[in-house]
Parts: sequence; structure tokens; C-alpha cells
Amino acid sequence: MEKKKIGLAALGHFVCDTNTGALPALIPFLAAAHGYSYSAVTGLMFANSSLASVVQPLFGLLADKKPRRWFLPAGLAFAGCGMAMAGIVQNYVLLFLAVMLSGIGAALFHPVAMRFVNAVSGQRKGTSTSLFIVGGNAGFLFGPLLVVAAMGLMGLPGVFILAPLALAMAALLWAQQPEKAAPASAKGAAASGGSANDWRAFGLLMFVVATQSVMLTGLRSLTPLYLMDGFGMGKSAAAMSLTVFGVGSIASNIIGGMLSDRFGCRRMIRIGYTALAPLTIALPFSGSLPVAYGLFFLINVALFLPFSAVVVTGQRYLAKSVGFASGATMGLGVSLGGMFAPGLGWIADTWSLTTSLHVMGLCTLVGMAFAWLLPARNAGQGKA
Repeated sequence: MEKKKIGLAALGHFVCDTNTGALPALIPFLAAAHGYSYSAVTGLMFANSSLASVVQPLFGLLADKKPRRWFLPAGLAFAGCGMAMAGIVQNYVLLFLAVMLSGIGAALFHPVAMRFVNAVSGQRKGTSTSLFIVGGNAGFLFGPLLVVAAMGLMGLPGVFILAPLALAMAALLWAQQPEKAAPASAKGAAASGGSANDWRAFGLLMFVVATQSVMLTGLRSLTPLYLMDGFGMGKSAAAMSLTVFGVGSIASNIIGGMLSDRFGCRRMIRIGYTALAPLTIALPFSGSLPVAYGLFFLINVALFLPFSAVVVTGQRYLAKSVGFASGATMGLGVSLGGMFAPGLGWIADTWSLTTSLHVMGLCTLVGMAFAWLLPARNAGQGKA
């Protein structure tokens, strides 16, 4: 494990996801400044997240076939400069294109960076991956704070502060990378044991990724509503609960990464989902606010405990396509949940919020079943 390089990648992830985290905080200000409708502002979220996440595996595949030194800094520069333009442009079409450029930059950065982390992690891939992911989580939390502070001083144009931050980090990444990258197939195979791609096993893993994504999106969307409607919690306190749970998930991610190095990634995935299913099923039956709060906290711990293990397992199943595996497990892990979120909302509107929580409980049972179906890797690749 090359700690300096892992730290550099995690710092780059922090800067990259600062831009992604900034957009939700920007939306109310953009709507007020330009008079945009709900459909218009949600369209911006689609342009930045869901659309970009779908193309993320394609960038990973491109990196596997023919890596280039400029992929990482270019992705970071696009992510920062695109979002910086959102505070300056006046036309909605240009705004849509700006946030889409930012999302595409992030989509380029993530699989290439994860491929880099995989290559320099040695035998501690779980720990290294968790540190990289935590860098992004921290950036996502920092983004709203930065842009709100900047807009407080300079108004919407203050968002331009994201551009020099991203460009400085891009320059650092450019300077620290070797002049020539090793061939993708050799590098990826060496990092993961040299075995052939196991597409069947990877397909099973993607069912786990899908349930993970639905749970993550559902929790972020429904947690505040459940606390408000079910227990009378105020709006600010309910929203703040997401930050509290977010901090807990960061700690769980790091611990899960270290434990996966010690006990095996597949075992951590099984432990996490076996714990997640009963906790989620019990949630709609919580009769008091302390019980509901405690269950939400434990659900976040169980959900993020195997988060890094899922990514590393995908990389090991596709040992010759590490970039594609990274893009699929991380990119589609974001977009799939976003696609199912309207369905959860429709169920809540048609029946009840509690019914949506029951559906999420059934979803975790599916995830647990597929977690136990995951096969071991080929011999010689370390802990399963």
C-alpha cells in the first residue's frame, strides 16, 4: 500500500465530489435567481448525476483499453470548471450543459482514480478503497458549506471559487503521475491476481449493487420525511439527521475496509447485508423516536460496512477490466437508486410512507440473497 499515492487520490476525490455536493445547495439559489420550475431544477440533478453515472463504466472501459496520463486531471478540471460556470451563465440550456460537463468530468475521474488506487494498494485493497471513498464523502459534505459561504460574500458568481480549486488539484495530479502509464490489461491483471474476467460472478454482484443503491437513495430521501411525519420532528432537525448519519457512515466505511482486508471482502458483504435486512424490516415498526433514530444509525452502519468490499470484489471478478468494474460498481451504484427513487415516492403517495419502508425491507432481502450467492475468486487472489 503506497500511502502517499492513496492520500493523493483521496484528496483528488475530495475536490471532485466537492463539486457534486455543491449542486444541491446551489439549486434553491438558481431557482430564485432565474425563476426555474421544479422540473427545471430536477433536470439539473439528472444532467449532473444520473446521466453522468451511466457513462461512468464506459470511461472505465476506455481506461482499461488505453490509459492516458491526462484522464485524471482532465476529469477533475471539467468537474470543477463546469460547476463553476453554473453561477455565471444566464441561459438554462447553457446551465444544463455546464452541470452536465461537471458530471461527465466526475464520471471520467472516478473509474480512472479507482483503477489507480487498485494498482498501488498492494494487499490492503479494502483499506485503500475505503480511504479513497471517504475522501469523496467528505467532499460531498464540504461542497455545500463552501459554495454557500462563497455566495454569501459574492452572490451566485462566488461559485466560481470551485474552478481554481479543481485546477490546482488537477495540476498536482498531473505533476505526480508518471510520464507513461503501463498497459491497462497488464497493470489491472497484476493488481488483481492475473485471472480472467468472471462476468457471471460480476453480474451477481451487480444485483447487490442495485439493492445497495436503492437503499442509499431511499434512506436519503425518506429519512427526514419519516422522522417528521412519524414523530413530529422539525424540518431542520430532520435534515440535520442526514449529516449525523453521514458522519457515522464514513466511520463505518473505514472500519469495513480494514476488516475486509483481514477477513475477506465476500465475508464483509455477507455480514453487512445479513445485518441490514432485519434492521430495515424492523424500521417501520419502530414505536418511538429514539428507537427509529437508533435503527437509522445501525442501518447506515450496516449499509456502508461492505461498501468498499463491493468495489474491490468487482475489481477482482473483472481482473482484466478494473476500470470498467470500478465505474460500474461506483457509477451505476449512484444512478440505479435514482431511477428507483420515483417509484418509492409513488408508493408513499399512493399508499403510505410506511409502505415504502416495507418495500425497502424486501429490497434488502434480495440483496442479502445475492450476497450469499457470490462465488469465491480463483485461487491465488487472497482472501475471498
